[in-house]
Amino acid sequence: MNKSRKDRKIKNLLLSANVQLAFALNVIVLSTFFIIGIAFVLYFQLGDFIQNIITIADFDPTMSKELNADWNGTVLWMGVFMLAYMLITVFSCVLYTHRMVGPTVAFKRHITNLMKGNYDSKIKLRNGDAFEDVAELLNELGDCLKNSEGNKPHEAEPEQRRDAS
Repeated sequence: MNKSRKDRKIKNLLLSANVQLAFALNVIVLSTFFIIGIAFVLYFQLGDFIQNIITIADFDPTMSKELNADWNGTVLWMGVFMLAYMLITVFSCVLYTHRMVGPTVAFKRHITNLMKGNYDSKIKLRNGDAFEDVAELLNELGDCLKNSEGNKPHEAEPEQRRDAS
């Protein structure tokens, strides 16, 4: 794959960067609050619980160190999974919003072509894109405009048009 094609693919990944990244950011912020809540409960409540068990059971110092090491390992893995969750969430948000925002780019291009009189223009969406039914309707609109172009009556005078409305 040549460099320009690769650059275009990367550029097309974020068709509407503001919308796509805002959506991802909102999901991440909400998820972060949820994760912080869970982390608070796990770290402080469960940590206190473990410390109470160590104190009550009167473990020897070696056992206490092992339990603390296990607890620290658990906290570390929770952090790794939280980070992985956030990265997967950003990727998923960009991917899914791309399927929703991508068709709007095609719609704008198609409508611009219709306004320029290019009625042969067609919208071609990828499999899985949103708004496939709207794309079909816009393609039919182009066909209708193309067919009516040849049967178009002479333009009415401005006064007659106002009376008709």
